[in-house]
Amino acid sequence: MKTSPETPVKVGFESRELMMLCSSRSALDRQFGRALASSIRDRMSEAAGVPTLADLMSLPAVRCEERHEGGRRTIAVELGQSARLVLEPVDHDEQPFAPDLVTRVVVARIERADG
Repeated sequence: MKTSPETPVKVGFESRELMMLCSSRSALDRQFGRALASSIRDRMSEAAGVPTLADLMSLPAVRCEERHEGGRRTIAVELGQSARLVLEPVDHDEQPFAPDLVTRVVVARIERADG
């Protein structure tokens, strides 16, 4: 089923804990610092404001890297400060990968180079 351009990407979370963290401005600020927390909120807002993953990947401020992790495809969205927001497409199993067909993603984790 094709989505209309007005239907934004649906963003879910890998875990309830991650959902609660990302839903709380103060918790996100406390865990990651204000600057990085702001970048996380910006990227999540951008993801929820575009119709497909391809649209997110084409935004000028967004740098993404496609990865394969244990048989799962993920997209690492750069956040700056050596951090990435890792998204997993939910509704796409086809080969080759077509981000323009992805309308649902899960936030798998937030990675930092410092652990």
